[in-house]
Amino acid sequence: MKILIATDNYYPNVNGASYFAQRLARELQDRHHKVLVLAPGQSIKSGYFTHKGVRVFGVRSIPIIKKIQFRQAVPFSQLTIWPILKDFKPDIIHVQDHFSLGHSAAYFGRYNNIPVIGTNHFMPENLTHYLHVGSTIEKKVNRLFWQYFLAIYQRLDAVTVPTQAAADLLRSIGFSKEIKVISNGIDLHKFSPKEDDYALRKKYHIPNGKILLYTGRIDKEKNLDTVIKALAKLPSDFSIHFVAIGQGMYQNNLQLLINKLGVAGKVTFTGFVPDEDFPYLLATAYCFISPGIAELQSIATMEAMANALPILAANAVALPELVHNDINGFLFEPYDEISLANYIKKIFTNEQLHDRLAEGSLQIIKTHDMHQVITQFEKLYEFVIRKKNKFNQ
Repeated sequence: MKILIATDNYYPNVNGASYFAQRLARELQDRHHKVLVLAPGQSIKSGYFTHKGVRVFGVRSIPIIKKIQFRQAVPFSQLTIWPILKDFKPDIIHVQDHFSLGHSAAYFGRYNNIPVIGTNHFMPENLTHYLHVGSTIEKKVNRLFWQYFLAIYQRLDAVTVPTQAAADLLRSIGFSKEIKVISNGIDLHKFSPKEDDYALRKKYHIPNGKILLYTGRIDKEKNLDTVIKALAKLPSDFSIHFVAIGQGMYQNNLQLLINKLGVAGKVTFTGFVPDEDFPYLLATAYCFISPGIAELQSIATMEAMANALPILAANAVALPELVHNDINGFLFEPYDEISLANYIKKIFTNEQLHDRLAEGSLQIIKTHDMHQVITQFEKLYEFVIRKKNKFNQ
C-alpha cells in the first residue's frame, strides 16, 4: 500500500503523539509499504527530508511555542501540498490530528475519493494551559477545540483511539461514528528489562540508590508538583531520589516549589535524553510515576512497564487501563500527595511487593506489542480501502 501519514506533530517534537507517528511510519515502511509523512518542516521553506529512513515532506512552518521548539505550518501554506499528494497518489491517508495539515490532507482525500482514517491523540488540556488566560476562558477554548475536531473527524472513513477511555471521551463530546480502539503500542524488543547502567547515572548526575522516575514533558498538566509535595511528606532519611527526564515550560515553577519544600537534594532534572540513552536510563529506575491528568494512553508508562517497573499513576482518563491496583502498581487520586507518599513508602520498603508488581507490568504490556498494533492498522487500512472502492463502483 501507499500510505500518507499527515500530522502537525512530528520529529523533532518530544511527546507521545509525535513518537507514535514516527514509529507507525517506520514500522509500515519496514513491512514494505510505501510511506510518505506530511509534517511541519523546520524552517520557513518547504521541502523533503528523511528521518530514520522515512521520507517526510516538511511544510514551511514557524515556531509557536519556542521553549519546546514546537512549530506550526504557516497559514495557507498547506495549499502547496496538493501537488505533493497528487504525485504520491496514496491508497489511504492516515491523519493524526485535526489541525492544519491533518485537516488539509483529509480534505484532499475526500475531494479525490481517497479513504481517510484518523487517530485521535488530542485533549485540549494539553494545549490550552499554554495560553495563561484563566479557567473560564480556557473552558471556552476547549469547547471550540472540540467543535473543530468534530467538524473534521465526523467526516472521516474510520476513526481510532488508543484506549477505551479515549473512546468514551469522544462519545461525551458528541462524536457519533464508530470508534475502533487500537493501542499506540511500543517496541517490546527495544524497551525491555536491562541492567542498571552506572555510566549513564554518572552522565546524567543520577545518584546511586532507589530511583522514582518520570519521563515526558515538564508541563503543568503533567502534575509533577504533586510528586514534589509527596517527597516532602516522606521522612527526611527515606531512601529515594526523584528523576524527571524531559523538558518543558513548568520546570522553573517546580524548582521554586522544590526549594520551598526543602527537597532539592532528592530531585534531578536530566533535560532532553537522546534515543540511544533512553532505554538504559529506564533501567536505573526502581519505580515509575505517571501523575498526569490528561493522558489518552501514555507511551511513557508503557515503556516503563516493558522495563518491568511498578507504576504509580493518577486515577485519571486512560491511566487506569494500564495500571491495575496491586497488580502492577497503584492508582492515586490526582493532587493527593498524601496518598501518593503512602504508596511510595509501600513499594520502596517492600522488595517482595515491588517484584510482584514488576512482573505484573511485564504481563500486562504484552498486549501492546507494536508489531500487533501495526497488523491491526494494516487490516483496518485494507478494510477501509475495500469499502471505499465498493462504494465508488
